[in-house]
This record gives sequence, structure tokens and C-alpha cells, in this order.
Amino acid sequence: MGTYGEQLAGTKLYNMTTTNINLYKGEMKDTDGEVLINEKMKDIYENIIYVLEDKKVYLDAQLNLTKLSQILFTNTTYLSKVINLLFKCNLKTLLNRYRINYAKELLKKEECDIQSLPTKCGFVSRSTFYSAFTKFEHITPSNFRSHILSLKLRNKEI
Repeated sequence: MGTYGEQLAGTKLYNMTTTNINLYKGEMKDTDGEVLINEKMKDIYENIIYVLEDKKVYLDAQLNLTKLSQILFTNTTYLSKVINLLFKCNLKTLLNRYRINYAKELLKKEECDIQSLPTKCGFVSRSTFYSAFTKFEHITPSNFRSHILSLKLRNKEI
């Protein structure tokens, strides 16, 4: 199925209805011929996915646009533009997506303590974690874990 980043790359770049990609020049243009995405932006996009997927920088609760731009050796304006254009969200939402996916993986493990989960996942506070989790999953972390455990029990019975 591919990683979350690969899924984003597959859906976000190709679902832009008013654009067409000129693969030979490495540019993405709108219908008026204005360059929307250039090779440098694609490189930054790939680097963002790399530091999120492989380096798990989203676990740093202090990560912000400035810090991420330093990690990626780019400026905040350009980084923000790439995130907004290619991920279709802002940095906070992008980081929270990764943090919540990580939290879901931890919740699937029975030994995970829900109380320490926000800190482990890069959230500053428990309330921010619960709000983000509920926003993305439409269920609380506790209910998510209960659902996973009931599925595991059901599978053992079969």
C-alpha cells in the first residue's frame, strides 16, 4: 500500500485538476502556464517526507517552521509554500497527522500507557493531543484502544 508520504505524493500531486505536469522540465504549471511547482520545491517536498517518515522529527514537541527549515536547509517562506501547496495543509496539521498516526501505532500495543502518550507522540499537552486525535479519528484515544483490543479478542476466538 505504501507509506503515508507515498500516499500523499500519489494523491496530492495528481489530483490538482487545474494543472498539468511537464515531466521533461521538472515543472508543474497551471492552465495559464505559470510555474506552480519547480524542481527545488519537489526536492523540498521529498525531504519533508524523508525527515517525517524516516527521522520522525514530528516527535519533537518544539518543532516549528523555523526549526524544520533549518533541518531542511531552506527558508521558512519557501517551506511554508511547499507544505501549503503540496500537502494541502499547514505545518501544524501536517505534524499532527503524523503524530496521530504514530499514536495509533502505539495504542495498538497493549503495554502502551495512554497517560504518557501525548508526550511520546510530540504533543505539548494532553488536551492538544486529545483534540487532535478526536479531530482526525472521530474517536477518543481510549475508545480507539478499546476498539482495537476488541478486534484482537474477536480474531483470537476465530
